Amino acid sequence: VDSLKNSRPVEFEVETPEQAEEMFDVLTYEKGSTVLRMFEMFVGEEVFQKGVQQYLNKYKFENTHSSDLWESLSEASKLPLNKMLPTWIKQPGFPIINVSKSGGKFILEQSKFLIDGSTDDSLWEIPVNVRFLDTRKVHTLVQNSKTIELDALGEIPFINNGGWAFYHVVYDAEIFTKIKESFNELNSLEKYRLLEDTWKSVTIGKFSINEFLEFLPIYKSERDPNIWAYIAGIISSLSKILPNESNVSFVNYFNELIDSIKNDLGKEIKDSDSMEIKELRATINKLIGTIENEESFVDFYSSKFKDGSIENIEDGSLYNTTLYISALDPEIKIEHFLEKFLNAGSPQIEGRYRAILGVVRDPNAGKIIVQSMLDGTIRGADCPYILASMIANKVTGKDSWNEIKDNYSGLLGIMPEWTASRILSGLDAIFDRELGDDIRSFIMANPLPSAEKLMAQKLEKLEANMNLVIHINSTLDESILEK
Repeated sequence: VDSLKNSRPVEFEVETPEQAEEMFDVLTYEKGSTVLRMFEMFVGEEVFQKGVQQYLNKYKFENTHSSDLWESLSEASKLPLNKMLPTWIKQPGFPIINVSKSGGKFILEQSKFLIDGSTDDSLWEIPVNVRFLDTRKVHTLVQNSKTIELDALGEIPFINNGGWAFYHVVYDAEIFTKIKESFNELNSLEKYRLLEDTWKSVTIGKFSINEFLEFLPIYKSERDPNIWAYIAGIISSLSKILPNESNVSFVNYFNELIDSIKNDLGKEIKDSDSMEIKELRATINKLIGTIENEESFVDFYSSKFKDGSIENIEDGSLYNTTLYISALDPEIKIEHFLEKFLNAGSPQIEGRYRAILGVVRDPNAGKIIVQSMLDGTIRGADCPYILASMIANKVTGKDSWNEIKDNYSGLLGIMPEWTASRILSGLDAIFDRELGDDIRSFIMANPLPSAEKLMAQKLEKLEANMNLVIHINSTLDESILEK
């Protein structure tokens, strides 16, 4: 959200009830907390806690402004956080730092990260924490201008030491190659951030898709579930972006990427499995089911749904995996999932089936689900979340969208007004130009209630998805998929 032109600051003046409702979003709760964590790691946890304690003691039983906290943190840290933090809280967006080398120094250049690849004149006072991977020397500094120089305390600077920063980093080719060669010097969070930074650089045209596809296999031996969850998101997006004629090559590339981890984890849980391993197995096997859609693999899970033995599965991760992959089986009709949802024995089971209804690949799913909403079989409060996942379905999304359009006013009439905008969350996963254009035209003509800002954000993200399809498919060297 914060990479959009239609973003907003974390802190802003609220003038209408609609603006107050729009504050309950990721910018308030996730960006706000992440920015504070970044500064906590920059000044040190003990110093940060000291500043918070001073703030609480000084203003107990009083009303305060955010600037009061910044002043207390500045006093405790002896750093100008009262000047730095407002650049993160009172203006929208965040920066990307371009790293290059000139002479004997590294050059750090900041610009605003926008999802369409453009930028503007926004500047941040950036807490930069650098670790040189070859010498292991650490250096901290504040970047308060567009470009600064960094002394070379080594040859391989990793700009986000620890991985806690709320900005992206893109390195020139020579530095990036050296970081790859020192990959094992990074901890899991740093590896995650390198992956995230590199993919985000692809999306704005600062890193080629071909280089990215050659880079991604460096993660084959990783076993961090968060890393693989991010890879799964990328692979799922690419499966929608790449043209159908590239499908065989892409599946082969995918198989090579996950071959080791697939063999290590298998399909069944083991007594020795940690929660992280269970989570990882679920991510990998759901991804295999989605990308390969190989009949025997899908049948291994869907047979448990068909014969009812899924209800004997006690492990939550295996239950969810079995349910998800069963939804990919074209032989299982939507009525079976709907019946399980309506007759669930607990709120937890009901939630699992609610989350899966939009994933089902039955061609009649959209029509039957919408009718079940209109006749009250499905509660109105559940509707927007199910509709969002229906729209995002690669196989049945277009048909489901047509059903939603045809019954739009009726659907809005049964949903709580403040939840209706949740339908738009499905737009993030759409890369089909025809479907995207149709959704945009319809939503612009028929806006959702209390969703002006969110609608602008989601339509901007949708357009960025369409442009990413063009960019990737016009620059892809398919031979890389076949290596």
